[in-house]
Order: sequence, then structure tokens, then C-alpha cells
Amino acid sequence: MKNSVWRRTLLAVCAGIISIGVFFHFKSAPQDLQKSALPAVPVSVAPVATQDIPLQIQAVGTVMPFQSVAIKSRIESQIVEVKFQDGDVVKKGDVLFVLDDRTIKAQLEEAKAELLRDKAQLEDLKLQYERNKSLTEGRAISKQVVESSKFAVEAQTALVTARMAAVDNLSVQQGYTQIVAPIDGRTGTITTTVGNNVKINDVPLVTINQIQPILVQSSLPQANFDEVRRAMHAGAVVVTAKIENSTAIVEGKLEYIDNTIDKGTGTFVARALFANLDEALWPGMLVSVTLTVGQIANAIVIPEVAVQNSYSGDFVFVVEGDKAQKRTIKVQRHIKGMAIISDGLRVGEQVATDGMLSLSDGGAVSVRESGG
Repeated sequence: MKNSVWRRTLLAVCAGIISIGVFFHFKSAPQDLQKSALPAVPVSVAPVATQDIPLQIQAVGTVMPFQSVAIKSRIESQIVEVKFQDGDVVKKGDVLFVLDDRTIKAQLEEAKAELLRDKAQLEDLKLQYERNKSLTEGRAISKQVVESSKFAVEAQTALVTARMAAVDNLSVQQGYTQIVAPIDGRTGTITTTVGNNVKINDVPLVTINQIQPILVQSSLPQANFDEVRRAMHAGAVVVTAKIENSTAIVEGKLEYIDNTIDKGTGTFVARALFANLDEALWPGMLVSVTLTVGQIANAIVIPEVAVQNSYSGDFVFVVEGDKAQKRTIKVQRHIKGMAIISDGLRVGEQVATDGMLSLSDGGAVSVRESGG
């Protein structure tokens, strides 16, 4: 019994000594030997290269009409004819609505007749004045009579002037019986149809939006203000707009930046002009806007997917031979799937673009063939 216990105790002690020896053996082994025991991680690589990169600002924009006019009546009357349909394209000067003009025509004819009468009376008073002036030279009549006839001419002249103004006013009013398009554009929904009465400056009869050209307005961060303003001073700033769920990209130019930065949002308004000949842009649309405000020459670039993030900053795995090296980098900005690197990489080095989750600093890698 005692021999059996002694044997078990001895075996346990031996096993412990062996375990401790194995532990210290592997702990003291070179790290490269330990890592070489791990299988190589297959990765794809991309070269660190230089490229001229356009300096761009991304934003969301809202499409706005170049001009928008709410058509209203300038007189009180009744609509007798509508000469267009909902959504029609109209030109400046096209007749849109015709109003009943019979009352204004009658008033105009009456005013013209009164003007003719008053003109005739003026001519008669002028003749009397000239006759009285000639008679006063021979002392046939007094100067008081001459003065009275002179004042009568002046009063009648003022009356004729007033009559002429009344005729002109009614002529203008008659012109308002035909409501014309003040701009080129596309009409919206007609709100008042034939037979309805309209009042002066009442509800809009229709709204016309000019969409050739058209505007896209965006709010840009205050941090971009200086570079946008410098780009505008240097020349035309190209702006592109991409419509959601479409591959079409429309090109225009920056036309205006607001004179105030919104202190609540820290943004400023920028507005771009597009020819919009195919009417791809429509008022109210939301579009992705890209402003090209310059160019970075010989920028060091790598694929954006190669960049990893950690609490200590951005890093990549540089592949040298069959090893991966973790390298801390500084990213200047991301543009169209590429990362512009300001520090940490040299041209010609290779960076891993996939398999990074399985990589470790100094770990073994196997580079896949291109297209593999």
C-alpha cells in the first residue's frame, strides 16, 4: 500500500518537472521559430504608388429651379381661355390665360372719347387766348380777361394730360387681360380653369419653373471654405452631380457661395449651375455633389481597403518577402477608393489588401498571384 502511494507521488512529480521543462523550452525559443510554426496567411497586395489626385469635396445637394414664378392675375375678371396644359414647356411671352376684357374695352373707348373732347376744348381755349392777347394791344379788353383766358388754357391742358394718363392706364389694364409667361420654363398644375373669376394678386393660377439651366445647392463644412474660395478665385470650379440609383453624372460649375457661415451648423451654402439640356436634374431632387477645388501632385496613394484602424491610429501591413510588418501611417484623405498617405510609407512598398484580420506583426504570409 505504501509502495503504491509512493509510486503515484513520484510519477506526479516527474510529470510536473517535464511540463515545466517543456514550458521554459518553448518560452525561450526564438519568436520567429514560434511564428514559423503558424501557417502562412494568404494575402493580396497592392503597390504604394504616386498619382496626381484631384482635390475634391463630397456633399449632398438639392436641385432648385433657376427661376420660379407664381403666375397671378393683375386685374379682377373671368378666365375665358387657357392656352396651355399642365407640364407644358413655355417660352417668355407665350399667352397662358385670356381674361374677359369687355368691361375694360368699354372704359377705354369712353376715356378716348373724353380725351378727344377735351383736346378740342383746349384748342378752342387757345384760340380765345390768342384773340384776347391781340385785342388787349388795342386796349379793347382788359388785361384781366387775357389772364383769365390764359389760366383757362393751362387748366384745360392739365385736364387733357390727365385724360391721356387715364387712357394709358386703361390700355395697360387691357394688356393684363392676356396673362403671358414672364420666363422660359415648364409649367406646373393649372389651379384655376375657364369660367372662374380671378382677383388681383390672388392665388397663383400656375407656377413656372425654369429648369434649363438649373441650380444645385449644398451645405459645405466651414473647414472647406478657404479652399473653395481660393478655387473660385483661380478659375471655374467644376461640380458634378450624381442622381441616386443612376449611373448618370452631370457636370456644371460653382456659381456662388453665401456671404455668411451658419454658426449653428458650421456650414456655408454653395450653389452650382448646370445646363441641364436633357432635364436629368429636376427641382426637389437630392443628388450627390462633388466639387473639384484643386489637385494634389504626386500624392502617395494606396487602396482604401488596405487601411486598418485602431485606438492608436491608422495602420497597414507592409508585405516584405514572406513576412508582414505592421506600419503606423497618417491618412490625409480618402478619394474614390484610394487613401492619400502623408506619412509612414515609401513608394514601391507592397501593402496587404485582404486577409488583414489574420495577420500579425512579423507573421508569415503568402502572396496570391494577381487575379487569384
